[in-house]
Amino acid sequence: MATFTSGISWETDEWFRTFSESFPQYTQPGIWIAAEERLASLRGAKLEWDATTRTVRLKLKNSRGQPYTLAMHFYPGAVHAAAPIVEAAAKIPGLLECLRAGDLPAPLLEAINASGLDIFMRRPGSIQFDPGMMSSECALLIAAFMHDLELDPGRWFKFIGIDFQKSADEALSAAGDNHSAAQSPNGPAAETLSEAQTNAASAAHAQEPLFAAGEALTGTFPFANLEDDALRLSADIAPADIPDLGAEANLTRLRLWQAPGVPMLSPTIVSALPSSGLSAVQAKRSWCAFGDIEARTFMQNLLSAASLTADEALKMLARREARQERLGTASPNSKWTRFLLTTIEKEPSAELPSLKLLSGHHTWDRIVFALQTEDQSIHWAEESGDMIMALLIPTRRDLAGADASFVVWRALAEAAAQILAARAVLPLPAPAHYESDAADQSADGMCVYWHPALNAPGVKNLLAQVSALIGPLLPLQPLAPQCRAFAGLSTHPDAPYAGVYLALTLLITSLMRHTSKRNREIARHLVGRRVGSTLTGEGFAPNVASLPDLKNVLAGFFALPIAGAALPAKLLLTGVLENGALKLTLSLPPRQGPRKGEPLTLADWDGPDGITAGPNSIVREALKLLAADYPLFAEFGPNFDLPSRIERSRWEYFLFTELPELSACGVDAVLPESMRRIEKPEIVLTAAAPGNARMQKRLATQGMLNAAALADFRWEIAVGDERMTLAELRARINQEGELLTSGSALFHLTKEDLDRLVAEWAEAQKKELSNWDKLRALLSGSSNGRRVEAAEALLERIRESAAVKELPPPVELNAVLRPYQIRGFSWLVQNAMLGLGSLLADDMGLGKTVQVIACVAELKARGELDRGKVLIAAPASLLVNWEREIERFAPSLTAQIYHGKDRTIFALDHSRPDVIITSYGILKRELPQLSQMQFRLLVLDEAQAVKNAKTGQAKAAQEFPADSVIALTGTPVENRLAEYWSIFSIVEPGLLGSPAQFRRDFVMPIEEHRDRAAIDRFRRITSPFLLRRVKTDPGILDELPEKNVVDYFTTLTPKQVALYEECLKANLESLETLDRESREQEAAGDRLHAAQARLSRRGQILRMILNLKQISNSPSRFQKEFVDKPDSGKAEALLELLRRCRQSGRKALVFTQFREMGERLVRWIEDATGRKPEFLHGGVPAAKRMEMVDAFQNNPDSEIFILSLKAGGTGLNLTAASAVIHYDLWWNPAVEDQASDRAWRIGQRRDVVVYRFITAGTFEEKVNEMLKKKRELADLAVGVGESWIGDLTDDEIKSIFSLSSSGI
Repeated sequence: MATFTSGISWETDEWFRTFSESFPQYTQPGIWIAAEERLASLRGAKLEWDATTRTVRLKLKNSRGQPYTLAMHFYPGAVHAAAPIVEAAAKIPGLLECLRAGDLPAPLLEAINASGLDIFMRRPGSIQFDPGMMSSECALLIAAFMHDLELDPGRWFKFIGIDFQKSADEALSAAGDNHSAAQSPNGPAAETLSEAQTNAASAAHAQEPLFAAGEALTGTFPFANLEDDALRLSADIAPADIPDLGAEANLTRLRLWQAPGVPMLSPTIVSALPSSGLSAVQAKRSWCAFGDIEARTFMQNLLSAASLTADEALKMLARREARQERLGTASPNSKWTRFLLTTIEKEPSAELPSLKLLSGHHTWDRIVFALQTEDQSIHWAEESGDMIMALLIPTRRDLAGADASFVVWRALAEAAAQILAARAVLPLPAPAHYESDAADQSADGMCVYWHPALNAPGVKNLLAQVSALIGPLLPLQPLAPQCRAFAGLSTHPDAPYAGVYLALTLLITSLMRHTSKRNREIARHLVGRRVGSTLTGEGFAPNVASLPDLKNVLAGFFALPIAGAALPAKLLLTGVLENGALKLTLSLPPRQGPRKGEPLTLADWDGPDGITAGPNSIVREALKLLAADYPLFAEFGPNFDLPSRIERSRWEYFLFTELPELSACGVDAVLPESMRRIEKPEIVLTAAAPGNARMQKRLATQGMLNAAALADFRWEIAVGDERMTLAELRARINQEGELLTSGSALFHLTKEDLDRLVAEWAEAQKKELSNWDKLRALLSGSSNGRRVEAAEALLERIRESAAVKELPPPVELNAVLRPYQIRGFSWLVQNAMLGLGSLLADDMGLGKTVQVIACVAELKARGELDRGKVLIAAPASLLVNWEREIERFAPSLTAQIYHGKDRTIFALDHSRPDVIITSYGILKRELPQLSQMQFRLLVLDEAQAVKNAKTGQAKAAQEFPADSVIALTGTPVENRLAEYWSIFSIVEPGLLGSPAQFRRDFVMPIEEHRDRAAIDRFRRITSPFLLRRVKTDPGILDELPEKNVVDYFTTLTPKQVALYEECLKANLESLETLDRESREQEAAGDRLHAAQARLSRRGQILRMILNLKQISNSPSRFQKEFVDKPDSGKAEALLELLRRCRQSGRKALVFTQFREMGERLVRWIEDATGRKPEFLHGGVPAAKRMEMVDAFQNNPDSEIFILSLKAGGTGLNLTAASAVIHYDLWWNPAVEDQASDRAWRIGQRRDVVVYRFITAGTFEEKVNEMLKKKRELADLAVGVGESWIGDLTDDEIKSIFSLSSSGI
């Protein structure tokens, strides 16, 4: 049995009062709650009603399984009869008609009280319990008694022998009333409005009249039908820009589509309905049956319950999707399979046959579903709501092989659930048709349909997407002859999305109806309240005479949604500011037709010569209903042509309560600019120049950091142009309310906003700003996400400090600097003289080395090297290069390499050389010894070597005691933006804040969201300390020859094809095994071993990549065999390409990732050309490397140079080459460009051709295409290696790695 809450109906409310007065000890909260809980736990227990003895019994079993009975006896003092109650009911308008129809409305209580009968047994002693019953048992029996009354209203009256339906019928028949009399076309006319109001006010639970005197409806309200509503409203959906790809591609796209989320609508449209509920002042015969003062509360509860159900279904679906993505596979969805098998009446263990989902729009304005099996048999879904909820079970992977009908309806169900979860729905009544008891007949009634609220945020976008995606797929076969296909509506030229819109409306309505039946409390509220079924989407068909009353009652309650969405005209409010008030006028532009959008008056909508009848009379009737319950519209006058004046004191309520409700319902508003852009007060950080004259004078001489330190920073609250403290803001709110005025602007601050502002204010005051915090704030204009406002004098000083003043190159420099190099050299000197760090990130080949050498020479000329020397840290392969470049460009500088076994520590006096050149390894190992010397400057070449702040060499660079630091790199970011933080933690510690702060402010916004504002802030902060020029910049590109990049496709030999497929098959089998183990361990709850299995899977994929690369490069290398001749299509292509390079006079660089592959290439090239090429790899000593470079650069016979990507990809100047060949790719654009730019750099005189070898048809070609789309973020683009491939699913791996025909 279900739990019970007292007072859901007026009848149980009265009984609860009886028991509370007679037996208060049984209805106290503690014992009552326990009784309800026990009642809820009883299964199969039924209350027995014995009318002969006036006893109710509840049979139970004790803990030993022995039966026992609880009994409650009723002893009426007099015979209960219906006549006195019916006599009193006859005095209440319409009550007898309701009783005869089977309703038991609340006004019946007044008739019962007027009769003087003790119907609810309040006479002392009239209710007795069996002797010996405990208090808990008495309370349990009372709860069971009231529960039965809730489920079967009127049961008590039948129990005591009263049949209201029969007695009312006899009374009405005796009075000569004809129940089947036809209703006047003009509605109830036998009673004037004033009489109806007077009689209504005398009844119990009477409500305030909805209509002002003289403004009653002239007849029955003319509702549009559901399809007309769909055609009219869907015309507002703008088409989405989604191309038609053809049937199969459209279906695949729809299967993968995920409905965009819809923001929660608050307040909801339901909350804008009249708080007085359903009022029936206009209904003569049946007003008390249709009146319901709790209608709005009931609809709010229904919407909350339905929204929660939809939200939970979507969250469960998202969790299933995420789990399948994580595991990479889709296991059979047992819940979905079980539902389908149950629907087609098969055993749960049966094999699922091929199915189609048939659907249709029934003539009763219901959506109906059925499943069709391969033998064409049709199995109806008992409840459409069950089918819709079931469609939210399968994931996109689950529907991979499903019929198109499932994909379409699953997408529609998801869209409907998204809208309902956000409560973005618009309830609109419309006529409905239902089966009657007579065969082949139907009965007219009314139903509230729950439409998508098109004016709610995100709804139109969702409908535009789903309509464009489903439109080409919607013409599905109707379910049965009596059903219509949804595609039929969409043939209307002005409303191509009407079919999809109608389907979504019926889906949402079905979900609301489903909730009203499945939710216990909602369902109990409907018992005995037939009109409530209208509100849930179930619909209700009263007797013919009462239908006009029901229509008018619903029209009054839903006046706002009807006026906003269901009229042929839109309601447009136009406002202007006049004498400190907002003057509003109402116009009625048509939705369609030649005058669409043109502002019209109500008179324009009346018939010729002012006739107010006809098809457009709905506009006048709706406005009259609206004015009756919404004072704003009453102010427009009886013809709605007068302006409404809203004083300043009402603006807050109008703008933040009335207007959002009106807008959600479809009422448009054009307001002054200040009201369209209402802002929120915000906390800002203000920075002013120091107050006293002495500090101002000092400011003028300071660099950036000291200027920031001298500034006066304070947190303030900005309201327009005004700045105030928190106390001052509170005073303004007390004076003006939540809507503040600043100049012509408006600012709104709710209690929640104020609480948030107070918390932010307190948080801002906690932390004292460091000098670096202040400088960051001034440079970026932002501090912790809050705006910074700085005085112009202060900003001017910062700009002056950051401006680069060009210097003449040192006279000792043996080089002619290009204009951009002069700017770079000047900037380096300026920062070094200020004690600031510099990150010179010029593109590879633009002469970073010569700019640094010029800077060091200038520092020596200024005597700066007398204070300390210069230490250059570089990769070991570049040490000799640095020594030679210094000797070449600045022979006045003394330089010495500190590296190798014979290195000796330098003296601590000034006799040591100007420049010491060492490797990062030596810097890390001998930091204590080196730190004993005084250094003016630390230079970090190829600074990507310190991109990981956790490494030993990065920590050594951070701790190195130099006055200034210069970092050089052509690729400041190779894989992650966090590499910038690591480099800057050495160059200018503190500039980018802590790692957590940097991640919050820059990494996440830029890498994950491509936030352009965050990129701009980053550039403003780093611009004084970072200089980056690329070869494509104006003024630089002209100095470089052309570079052409060619994707050079090679093919596999038959042997390679066989090996490739064999290797791929073996690896895929291993992956499937690891996937299965992971799933099994996950299902068993062993998350640790499941994670280990996923990690093993990732490693297996990376091993497979390595193996397939080896096969593409040289199959004998994969098989670990020695061969004399080239054994791959790629090797043969290389030899042919090198032959052509030689013929055209091009020297060539050949890059490979693998040392063993390079050694094979040396042998094969020597055999083919008779000349052995040099091979530079990680095992070559530094001195030998420079010999190789010199020989290639200067010896005409040295035509080919083979290099490993890591050892030869950075720092070398190889401009003698004009052809670069990447034998195998690492798929990191930054690394690849670095290697190519060994040749394409300043000093190159020929055009450069870069050949990228790609084996056609293999994973190399497919991955190359994928990565072409990933180079997006200009200047901050993150390179990608191969590790991401380890996260692919099995299906994606098969798609990428399988051979295509082009490779064979």
